[in-house]
Amino acid sequence: LAKEGSSDKRRELLREITGMLSNDAEMRTADNCSAFDEIASAVMADLKADARSEISRVLAETALPLGRTMRQLAMDEIDVARPVLEHSATLTESDLLDVVSSRSQDHLMAVTRRPSIGERVSDALVQRGEDQVVASLLVNKGAQIGRQTYEKVAERAQASTTLQAPLVRRQGVPLDLLNDLYVSVAAELRQEILKAAELICPDRPE
Repeated sequence: LAKEGSSDKRRELLREITGMLSNDAEMRTADNCSAFDEIASAVMADLKADARSEISRVLAETALPLGRTMRQLAMDEIDVARPVLEHSATLTESDLLDVVSSRSQDHLMAVTRRPSIGERVSDALVQRGEDQVVASLLVNKGAQIGRQTYEKVAERAQASTTLQAPLVRRQGVPLDLLNDLYVSVAAELRQEILKAAELICPDRPE
């Protein structure tokens, strides 16, 4: 792979080695994965965007410990980065925080679609993401969101109809924040806030 000069042959070799490491437990040693990670990250830089995008789709579905290569793909242009940002379990919290702090809003949107998102990453997405990004985060049931992050979203939602419905309809939003939002939202959402309050405090006086 390291010696091969053809871009097309390199791409095919990357796919073949990925398949072998994924499917053959005897080959999937720490040394083999480390060597492949080092070579793949170097080779990837010489591939065209469409080839990098194809490899990204293949690697995103594996659990191979290819941290260097996955991080490199995550920092690439969005068509290359999207598969690993949305699906790769290899990316660390630190990797995701670096992506959120330095890449495009499209990159942030891809991060919001991951199966699970920790509180620190959620907070970073709210800090830097535009309203559409934050709305996507709110509808992701696998995203963990802390109280302080909810406060930031609720403050923005006072003037953003994009955020109001996803925030009101998300499970686990502190009731006092919904109450503060009550006068700013449409009648339909007001009714939903009242219903949420009844579920949480069924004996609360009118």
